[in-house]
Amino acid sequence: MPLDFYDRLLLSGFHGEVWLRPGIDADTARRRAGLAQLDPTATGGVGAVLGAGNITSNAS
Repeated sequence: MPLDFYDRLLLSGFHGEVWLRPGIDADTARRRAGLAQLDPTATGGVGAVLGAGNITSNAS
């Protein structure tokens, strides 16, 4: 993030990062994304989304 021209225009000055466990590449992460919804009682760990500042709106 930002991905394209419109993202750069709308989110000027912002950036995002995705950290993966060692040994997990982007293709594997995409392939496994959302599998927790198949069995919501089995936890795979904790995820966090961190943000800073007084932002009155969210572009997502």
